Amino acid sequence: MFQELYEKLDKKKKSDILNLIAKDIVPVVLDEENATVIRCPVDFYPDYSLYEIADNNVMPPMRRFFMINDDHDKVFAVEYSRASIHELNEACGLYLTEDNVRAYLKFFFNFSRGRHGRFLVLDNVDDIQWQEDPPLAARRAIASMIMPIEIYKVGADQSYDCHACFVFKDSLIMANVKIHQNGQIEIHNEEILVEDMPIIDDSFAA
Repeated sequence: MFQELYEKLDKKKKSDILNLIAKDIVPVVLDEENATVIRCPVDFYPDYSLYEIADNNVMPPMRRFFMINDDHDKVFAVEYSRASIHELNEACGLYLTEDNVRAYLKFFFNFSRGRHGRFLVLDNVDDIQWQEDPPLAARRAIASMIMPIEIYKVGADQSYDCHACFVFKDSLIMANVKIHQNGQIEIHNEEILVEDMPIIDDSFAA
């Protein structure tokens, strides 16, 4: 998510971040030469950025995410649960606007995993992780069903009602989503558009 905003840190900045999160990944010890640190600003937490720390040379390979504030004195691990996201919302000062609520929706579902996997928000057909490419006609048909997140109502309480498309397991789903100012999300009126798509099973992805 947010690939277009990612910044790969240089050696000095990378070292600073790895020192900051070292105690949070014990007993793993990262090799600074092989580890990568990527930063992404997140407008819905105005004073924080999302950091991805990865090292494929440790066993098992490690990929972890942290919210770190601009002063580098507050560090929060990003876990794959709704409860942890609501804790982040409180700790990091969630601030939702019509401009950033789509990014928050993607963040929320990317880091919310239930027992059976995640709802992955789609902007277009290229966001689907295919096991094998579908026939061109099928791909075009699926592409025509997918629409980016659309806000269709802003409530008096500054809640946002949206239409969104998701992949869940092997199905393409369209649903209505309400995002409240405190970050709580309700999903309803789910409609399965396509089933049994040849896509990568995300149930156990990290």
